[in-house]
Amino acid sequence: MDCTGLPGSTIKMASSTKRRSPSADRKRQLIIESAERIFATRGFHDTTIADISNDSGVHEASIFQYFKTKENVIVTVPERHLKETLAGITEHLQGMKGAEPKIRKLLWHQLRDLSVNKNYTSILLRELRTLPAFYQSPAYEMIRKYSVFAVEAIREGIRDQEVDAEIEVILVLEMIFGAIDSIVLRWLFFGDPYDPNEAADALYSLIKAAIWRREQPVGNENGDEPSRGELRRRTIMEVASEVFGKKGYGGATISEIAGKAGIAEASIYQYFKSKEQLLLSVLGTWFIELADELERVFSGALNPYEQLLYLLRRWALDFQIREWETRVLILELYRNPKFYESQEYRNTRRFWKLIRSTVEAGQHSGHFRKDFEISYYLHLVQGAFEHEALARMMLSKKQPTIASTEQMINLLLRAIKA
Repeated sequence: MDCTGLPGSTIKMASSTKRRSPSADRKRQLIIESAERIFATRGFHDTTIADISNDSGVHEASIFQYFKTKENVIVTVPERHLKETLAGITEHLQGMKGAEPKIRKLLWHQLRDLSVNKNYTSILLRELRTLPAFYQSPAYEMIRKYSVFAVEAIREGIRDQEVDAEIEVILVLEMIFGAIDSIVLRWLFFGDPYDPNEAADALYSLIKAAIWRREQPVGNENGDEPSRGELRRRTIMEVASEVFGKKGYGGATISEIAGKAGIAEASIYQYFKSKEQLLLSVLGTWFIELADELERVFSGALNPYEQLLYLLRRWALDFQIREWETRVLILELYRNPKFYESQEYRNTRRFWKLIRSTVEAGQHSGHFRKDFEISYYLHLVQGAFEHEALARMMLSKKQPTIASTEQMINLLLRAIKA
């Protein structure tokens, strides 16, 4: 008789199998937990498999039995959190009817979940959103399932004749999730705390004003010649924006930028001390010129509503025609802590202060409501356009149509119109 058929042998084999499986599962869990801590602290590019091995106690070779690459590790990190998130929102929405409570609950739930685990949130917003492999992962599929709840809530509002039937649902999603990202990123980088209840209420009041049906929908109503050195500096920045935009900071090299600019590599260091300083300088005079132009226009006879309409159209246009600067801004700079210490960041603040002052003027003149928080409105504006641009970059979506862009602008105006 085959010895494997003996009762004793069978029992021994089964118990051996039982001992191995939990050990394998535990190793995988240790790897993921260590990866979450280290990726959140050091970032994806500065973390190695050896780092994860040292922290988890799992041999480096063993890690490759579970994950083929470092990318496979990081895109797996959010899976357990997202499973809990999906289960949580499913339970919260159980038995709930009507667009209004559902949208409010979705806003609160997302804001609350992202505030609970800072490591996970940092990885999700700073690392994964700019990693192409993430958009092919099970984790991203879970995020898409989460967004379906928002789609269904908005469509329920349309069926109930509460939400404007003419809106494009995808634009509302860009506004909602873009604004949430903007709020949470500020918490990550500046330590600005936010209360999920307060933030959800503030955003919901803006979203509702933007998409709820109304009887009367809103209508779409020379310097000195640069020196040779300045021209060369601008050329370097233009080339750098394209290289950084295509390859990211990690994949770009000074030698490639120099070659495309038609200058010696050493010449770049006459203008920029390092590759990082060059990255931070890619925005160049974009926001300075934008703010200058807007201030000139606003010095005329436009009222605050007309000023904000012009401003939003101008901002949308820049996001579409400044392809490489926009890619660098969203994929590299917004998630780089050093950006927020740079002059380039201070230049962007001038632009956002101009939006704030325009909205405040409109509140005083009666063009805009007074019962909303301007800071949350700024998150709504920033997030809406950036989220749409991010989808174009990472998912190869087409440029928005003029009609689609105008509708987004119209929604942003409706959100605060008196």
